Amino acid sequence: MTVKMRQVGTSDVLTVPKSIKNRSSEYEVYQDRNGAIVYMPKRKNRLKIANL
Repeated sequence: MTVKMRQVGTSDVLTVPKSIKNRSSEYEVYQDRNGAIVYMPKRKNRLKIANL
């Protein structure tokens, strides 16, 4: 599957194909050593300061 980068305002956008199911409303994004762009669902911090 191939997607193309496009520009919207001052941001670059990669559209997620409909065949990829959305599992979260927020994602952490990083680029690895090989240049791959990786999106990971953002997790809630289960260890809160109040619990310490």
